[in-house]
Amino acid sequence: MNNAVKNFFKVLAPLILLAIMAVAISACGNATQEYSDVALEDNNDALADNNDVLTDNNDVPADNNDAPTDNNALADDNTDANDADENAANDLNLAELVPPFSWTEAIALGYVDISDENIGDAITGISTEGLTLTRRSSTSQGIGINIAQLQESFGAYPITITAMASEEPVDSGLGLSGSPAGSEWQSSETSASWTRYDAGADTDRAWNVPPGFLRVLSNDDARSDLVITLTGITVGDLNIIDLAAVPPTEASVFLDWDLTLPPLAESFQDFFWLGNIWSNHGQMSERSTEEKYFHHYNQITASNMHKISFILNNNRDAWQFNWETTDHIVNWAEENDLAMVWHTLVWHTQSRLWLTNDADGNVLTREQAMYNLHRYISTVASRYAGRILSYDVVNEVIWGVDQLSGWNANPNWRNHMRRAGRGIGDGDQASFWYDAFANGADTDAGECGSDYIFYAFKFTRMYDPFAILYYNDYNEQTPGKRQAIAQMVEEINERWRNHELYDGRLLIEGIGMQTHRSIRGWMPDPNLVRDSIIRFAETGARISVTELNVYIAGGGIADTIDPELYPNGGLQALYQEQAEMYYTIFNFYLEFQNYIERVTWFIWQDLPAQQGAWRRWPFSQRPALFDKDRQAKPAFWSVLEALENHTPNISVPVVTDDVLTHDIGERGVGMQFSAIQNNHAPIFWRVTEGSLPPGMSLVSTTGTVLGIPTQHGDFTFNIAAENSLGTGTKVFTISVGAETVITPGGDIID
Repeated sequence: MNNAVKNFFKVLAPLILLAIMAVAISACGNATQEYSDVALEDNNDALADNNDVLTDNNDVPADNNDAPTDNNALADDNTDANDADENAANDLNLAELVPPFSWTEAIALGYVDISDENIGDAITGISTEGLTLTRRSSTSQGIGINIAQLQESFGAYPITITAMASEEPVDSGLGLSGSPAGSEWQSSETSASWTRYDAGADTDRAWNVPPGFLRVLSNDDARSDLVITLTGITVGDLNIIDLAAVPPTEASVFLDWDLTLPPLAESFQDFFWLGNIWSNHGQMSERSTEEKYFHHYNQITASNMHKISFILNNNRDAWQFNWETTDHIVNWAEENDLAMVWHTLVWHTQSRLWLTNDADGNVLTREQAMYNLHRYISTVASRYAGRILSYDVVNEVIWGVDQLSGWNANPNWRNHMRRAGRGIGDGDQASFWYDAFANGADTDAGECGSDYIFYAFKFTRMYDPFAILYYNDYNEQTPGKRQAIAQMVEEINERWRNHELYDGRLLIEGIGMQTHRSIRGWMPDPNLVRDSIIRFAETGARISVTELNVYIAGGGIADTIDPELYPNGGLQALYQEQAEMYYTIFNFYLEFQNYIERVTWFIWQDLPAQQGAWRRWPFSQRPALFDKDRQAKPAFWSVLEALENHTPNISVPVVTDDVLTHDIGERGVGMQFSAIQNNHAPIFWRVTEGSLPPGMSLVSTTGTVLGIPTQHGDFTFNIAAENSLGTGTKVFTISVGAETVITPGGDIID
């Protein structure tokens, strides 16, 4: 069957199936029976905690539309090896090279392999210490060594490889994949060495290592962020690598962030929150990165560390959570007055299969999946209630309906949901939540697979009513998907209005527009962004731009732009086009400032292009406001220039009498203040006079007082809501006795 026929059936089969399903699905979502929350609570003790550490070593993030983003800064004293290789290798006469080689030469000759197959989305660097691998998002990522080619070139002698890690290995530390029998790998503290004694024997193919290859990696799942440095290779007595040979292109000094630039968040503070991503502890302190955050942003989103696979143990039904990093991120944001956004609670990837499938791969029943969904969300949301500005509750549900013609042919959002085994979402793009919720659904009562979305939002609202709840998706600017998302939000919110727990608020309060844009290639028309903002605003939900990137290409792009394709300035000409795109879409955001709550980039800076650039999406396509040397690009200035065209519709916050009180379990009680203003300009809350009860504290970005009072009595204080225009103040009293209650009123305390 030729490719054209295959593609025809690939497109046609799902459409035929959807047409058959349309009648059955059209009635679902109108369930007359509610799942028992009491039953969920009563079953929480049924599962035992059996393990204390995360043990899944093969959890490779794998979705190009929400790509892992712990890769935005280069290691200290390193430059990008791929970039250096790409530029320097073109000038090498490989036939004249003899060992010892520089790392660039060894890579160009094929003895060392840093292609996608080995390093994935990690970053390589070169220094006099060796070849480093950093920003690893998976333990399977490592540096490849072509032992077959080494022995073919230099003789069938034992090969010795030496490596070290950045810190003392916690468990298994450094490891080696593809090692055959008769080999020896020795590791102590931060260094390791390997010798192949059986010269000429082929290796196995563990971890998908190609025949004749080895891969130096770290097998400790809890330490995939370790920096691995390959320090030497010898064949017999022949030294293959010259550590001192660092070409000038590899020895350049990378600059710190320029903190004299106009601060972005302050520039946009009259309009909306402005944010970026958080990676890991070490990266945040690298080269003034932490100071850069405080300078440019007032909101933060964890790139990976709040996803299920980074929190929940992969041991089936163990229900063991790893809170260390998640706690650190939330604490860090709170300590520095940064609004924290949780990304994400329910997603089809970077999850745990056992939440929806049994040990044999069969989907769980609706009741079992409901229990798992409730337990996970209730555990997370109750732990952080009052401290999170907003949650991306459900991420990327709608699939394959980008064109308006596809939507018009089948205008029901449920027919375009990801599901397994039904032709919607292939492979790792499929979601089993739909199938599990459909398994045992009472269709006569209106139950169906799509119910998991409603329940995900319901459970989050139940356990953290202080946060704003978002649905988040990509390609949201395409005409067909735009309609599907809007219809889903409207229908679920209508269902919530008829629910017994309806609290006067929308259930889906926000729509997240990921906004991965290209200046050419896929959907380059920026007006599609404006059209989506208008449609989403019609739902009544607020809007956030959640993963903003503007690429200089629609697919992979080389580090050196082809002068025949881009004769007028090469890369700089593309940067100017990128700046124009940023300028256009920021004008849209400012035009609709009454609906836009925040704008968040999903990358700090550009990285140099590398082999297989699409596999390094989005970093190699230079989508950021800052280049690989952390210098402002034309796009930085064009974003600021857009401000000149708009007047902020900001007003001084007016603090209301309304206080949302919620029991947060062992953490005590939460009390959230509210204020009214014209747009979504950031509000920061302060206690200006008086005092809170001992044991309670205020989260400045959510306006929530949290804690367990440790002293009885009446505590009167001024609560102030401050934005860039002014401050609104009101007096409240918290009375602590048999119960803790709060009342408004009284004279402002001077």
